Amino acid sequence: VNTINPKLDGRTEDVNLGRLQQDLLWLLFDASHLDKYPMALVTLAEYEEFDDDTKRRLSAEEILNLAVKSSLIHYENALVYPHTSYGSYLYRQSKYKGAVQRWKDGAQVLKNYSYSKG
Repeated sequence: VNTINPKLDGRTEDVNLGRLQQDLLWLLFDASHLDKYPMALVTLAEYEEFDDDTKRRLSAEEILNLAVKSSLIHYENALVYPHTSYGSYLYRQSKYKGAVQRWKDGAQVLKNYSYSKG
């Protein structure tokens, strides 16, 4: 579900396909199937941030916080994307101090990344 791409081209999105993806993500969320999928939580948060029509159950910030927690718990904090997405969200909300902190958390993930396969 997370890999559905509603973009028709570089500038246009299929609104119906995007709405379908958002609805499917909420169904999965409600059934606790997204608990171990921080990337899918980030996608859901993006829909919630930019969707004026939605009746928010959780805010985009709350969902992004869940994505970071999921990354910490299930992936030993090995995923940078939840941190950087959260930082970008906070930046768009003019919460610059929080954004820098989240980006710093993402940099820490990269710092701990091992490039060796052994």
